[in-house]
Amino acid sequence: MKYLSLIIIYLSFSSIMVRGQFVNVPLVATELYNGKFAHGTLRIQYVIPGTLRQPLLVIEGFDPGHIIYPEQQFGETSIENFIFDINNDLPTPPATTTPLQDLLQTPTRQYDIVYLDWENGTDYIQRNALLVEEAIRWVNNQKALVGSVQPNVVIGQSMGGVVARYALRDMENKLGQNHQTRLFISHDAPQQGANVPQGFQHLARHARDLYIQSGPTATLTELVLISLNGFSPLRALSLANEPAAKQILINYVNDFNTVDNSVHNQWQTDLSNMGYPQGVAGIPFRRVSISNGSECATTEPFTPGTTLLSYQGKAKTTFLSDMGLSGVLLSTAGALLNQPAFLLGTLPGRNEFTFDLAINSKANGTGNQVYKNKLTYTKKVMWLIPINVVITNRSYNAAAATPPYDYYPGGYYDTRRSGNDLQSIGAINYFLKYNITVTSQPKFCFIPVTSSLDIGSGLVALNNTDYLARYSGGTPPLPPKNTPFQNFITATNFNNTENEEHISIQRRNGDWFAGELNATQPVANCSFICSNAGITISGPATICSTAVVYTLNNAPAGTTINWTPSPLGIVNLAPIGGGAQVTATRSGTGSFTLTATISNAGCGSVNINSSSFRAGGYSSGDYPVSGPSSSCKNTYVYFSTNTLPGATNYTWFWPGDWTSSSGQGSPNLSVRTSSSSGQVGVRVANACDAGGSPGLRFVNVITSCGSSFSVSPNPASDDVMVTATDPQDVTMAKATSSPTKIYKLKITDQSGNIKKQYSYTAGSKSVTINVSNLMAGIYTLQIFDGKGWAAQKLIKQ
Repeated sequence: MKYLSLIIIYLSFSSIMVRGQFVNVPLVATELYNGKFAHGTLRIQYVIPGTLRQPLLVIEGFDPGHIIYPEQQFGETSIENFIFDINNDLPTPPATTTPLQDLLQTPTRQYDIVYLDWENGTDYIQRNALLVEEAIRWVNNQKALVGSVQPNVVIGQSMGGVVARYALRDMENKLGQNHQTRLFISHDAPQQGANVPQGFQHLARHARDLYIQSGPTATLTELVLISLNGFSPLRALSLANEPAAKQILINYVNDFNTVDNSVHNQWQTDLSNMGYPQGVAGIPFRRVSISNGSECATTEPFTPGTTLLSYQGKAKTTFLSDMGLSGVLLSTAGALLNQPAFLLGTLPGRNEFTFDLAINSKANGTGNQVYKNKLTYTKKVMWLIPINVVITNRSYNAAAATPPYDYYPGGYYDTRRSGNDLQSIGAINYFLKYNITVTSQPKFCFIPVTSSLDIGSGLVALNNTDYLARYSGGTPPLPPKNTPFQNFITATNFNNTENEEHISIQRRNGDWFAGELNATQPVANCSFICSNAGITISGPATICSTAVVYTLNNAPAGTTINWTPSPLGIVNLAPIGGGAQVTATRSGTGSFTLTATISNAGCGSVNINSSSFRAGGYSSGDYPVSGPSSSCKNTYVYFSTNTLPGATNYTWFWPGDWTSSSGQGSPNLSVRTSSSSGQVGVRVANACDAGGSPGLRFVNVITSCGSSFSVSPNPASDDVMVTATDPQDVTMAKATSSPTKIYKLKITDQSGNIKKQYSYTAGSKSVTINVSNLMAGIYTLQIFDGKGWAAQKLIKQ
């Protein structure tokens, strides 16, 4: 039997091509879909040549290589790309290998990599799923030949994750079909669809229409390129019309430049009805997901509705080229492109082109313009008489109801465009001068996190909040907007909280990938790196003579915590690090803060800073008094001191005949003067001290100082009455004069910004204003009495 197995293995390889380190096995599905069989190639990297024992079956994603790179046998993506990503999964700091490299690439590697490469990578998902089923059967047969009982691991990258999901579940629904799979990994797969900005789709449609408009030129180009086994420009510009593209595009722009999601919606319904693979008897089964979208829900670096790509500028011929060369070139171009306007180039004179191309991201909640492309040709006959011809002019708006997918968190597509402006240089200046401003965003969201994690399993409507939510493997979302995956990881790498390139393998998700291969069920949680993660430091505001404990609230599991005080010399901390609590002992006197540094080998580190604490009591230097050094008689005046941590009481005092105080016990005091000058002071107590020497300020009360006004109540929360008072000089001349009125009133904040202002043409003795919409704080209230301005402090509670 052993020798018979060896003979069968030998015969099975007689038709297999070996190229470099990979063995290539042609594969054809044994089931039809819509009358056709799917074709492809299994490309294999064995651990032991010719012996398949422990397979990792990698399912390729959407691959238009057979259209745009027909000269490349295995299309745009291949096993070489997958191996490169694994080997580029470098540790930080560098080490010999990573866990994933140890499993898949070192001489002691454990897994045979079996990569399924489509012949038609844009075909119907259902048809290529049948090819996946055939690949699984082939793998299982090869294992049986060498007596291996190792179950399979299947990873589907991008669209391959959807195809593999469908295939595995389809096999489970068929009698006698055992996929022998223990682990299914969906890698940044469009389980709910993929996003290509509508503007880019309109650009492709427009370019295709211009190409078709060229008529015989396009026909001849197609015939020549196809005969040379080259690519078809028409089909390349129509990639969105490919079956798989219609199925996975969230917003498909059709030939009429309108969004038509009928095919996509039907596919999503079929996929939901199919469900997820559940595993087979006797083999414990897991389904997990890798998303390249940010764990911190970081959006792409632009706001909805802003420019993704634009070309703005002009190009014009020079006098030298106007004398003959430009006419020949333009007339030739006009004939080839079916643009009669270019025949004007044969006339003597200047030729000028104006470019106005703009592609914008989808705005939030509106049908904004996402595509504009206007090309204008101007012929200045005899260099004097302008003739303007619009060569093309199209613009399209987005479907208003569609969410702004372009900027959502998710695995991004790299447009690899330069943002440099284009300016004519060198020898070109003799014939053509141009100056074009280029604006571009290098990436956009391709696979939203909600799609790669299949939030709600396609059965629940998602809103903007769901797309912008944080999804962390350590705290999976709850029903009904949960994920059908038993484990998942999102993107965060060594303090980098941005989105990652679509299906890229980084150090952290590579380690997680290796953990799933090793069946350790790793939990991915770097949410503590995200801002506003709810992690705070709490503890006593004051340290006196005994040690106190400070706590890091919501400290993340699996991290190291190091504590440091600032400044040094006020408290001693124990232990030095490693725990969510720290004991502080007073070693000096003063205010201090604590910093807890949280770190994790895969996530990086973040500092959590406390508010200010106090060691020991306070002295007058800690609470100086600010306020006026002089004031009018019978006027409300305002004084303040520092807000101090751990303060238990602010005790204010003032001259004995002053009245109507508010704010006793707080850092802010409002008090009404009388005729006596004197000192205003405060003592601040805390748990360590009843209050040291007072902070003082001397106030000189002026008996007669012109117009003034009263503000009541002060502090205030809503309505305030402002009343003008007459001068304090009570001589007969003043007593018989006209009473003081308010003609203007304004309120400014501490930075001098005007927050409210009013005018009273006839003047008013008393006015009421509402301050409820002001933020709590200290403001300056000023009135103008027709001659000058007077001011007071206003406290908004």
